[in-house]
Amino acid sequence: ALPLTRQPFTLGVASGYPSPQGIALWTRLAPEPLAPGGGLDPVPIEVRWEIAADDHFGRVVDSGRALALPAWAHSVH
Repeated sequence: ALPLTRQPFTLGVASGYPSPQGIALWTRLAPEPLAPGGGLDPVPIEVRWEIAADDHFGRVVDSGRALALPAWAHSVH
């Protein structure tokens, strides 16, 4: 995995479409949102995610990994 030296979540993380079966999460890695490529090299970056039942992530209920691809502006859904 490519180590990031700057905060990549400057645009935040969004969620929506909740249902009993799941939820949609979205983010875009962009340490410099107005720079070409969001300030990132044009390479895939692995993103690890977690969903917890509490605000302090003491009870993680699901987790996974996704690739943020440069062709999709390093966004992850």
